[in-house]
Amino acid sequence: MATKQQFAELATQPKEGERNIYKLYCPYNNCSSVILSPGMGILRKRAQIPKSFTDLEKDEKELSTSEGNGEVDLFWVLGDPFDFDNLGFSKSSSAGVKYLACADCDRGPLGYHDSNFLAEEGGKEFLLRANLVLYVLSQ
Repeated sequence: MATKQQFAELATQPKEGERNIYKLYCPYNNCSSVILSPGMGILRKRAQIPKSFTDLEKDEKELSTSEGNGEVDLFWVLGDPFDFDNLGFSKSSSAGVKYLACADCDRGPLGYHDSNFLAEEGGKEFLLRANLVLYVLSQ
């Protein structure tokens, strides 16, 4: 199997608006679950991350990620939750936010869905944070 890499280590950096060419994996040790298949997500910048998402991320010591300024982050955006390979959702928070976690190891959050937000195209968005998952180039 090819080596799993973090987003910042990729030789071919995806650009905003492009579809993923990689298989995306759960980033946690001892979990090899595929989260997203190639071609399923579109890379987008999103400015509004629910506060509790960043708080939960800071509490996770085992996961190493590149630090951002919290204002704008890159996400793999999907319009249908069934397009993920192996991802679970939390119950909605009081603000209508559901957090995304690995369905095999139940760890996360790896992204979120805000039920109060409609995309420019009029649909829902399910956001997987680009720098929280591991990548393997599809063969």
